[in-house]
Amino acid sequence: MQLCDDTGEKVPTGWTVTGASIEVEWPKDPQVASGIRSHFGARRFAYNGALTKVKSDMEAKKENSDHKSTPWTLEALPKQWNQGKNGIAPWWGDNSKEAYASGIADLVQALSNWSSSKHGKRKGRKVGFPQFKSKRKDVGRRFR
Repeated sequence: MQLCDDTGEKVPTGWTVTGASIEVEWPKDPQVASGIRSHFGARRFAYNGALTKVKSDMEAKKENSDHKSTPWTLEALPKQWNQGKNGIAPWWGDNSKEAYASGIADLVQALSNWSSSKHGKRKGRKVGFPQFKSKRKDVGRRFR
């Protein structure tokens, strides 16, 4: 594999490339394609599950100011997912753990963006509160 810049010129040996994008052809084998779809679904499921937890914590905090919410961090939200995954997703072992971790990491970033925007610490246009991801509109199909 050879890396190239935007003009198609080969990147010299020893250079560091950041922000590279890789495109791959969708597999023709139906079983392989199904497996990939399953991993993306797992990513979306973890994102939506963590967002449900965040929203329920926010509602509980409105009703009871003493409610202890799960922090919006890369340590706390995955830990909460791991504690409950057998009950909410008994099939979780069918997919890579990185699929779930990527979904939760995306949510943590979205919550951070929203919070920074809300408090005026983020440049640019206002960022809305994260929304649930649907199968048909999930454009952020990537893994970390």
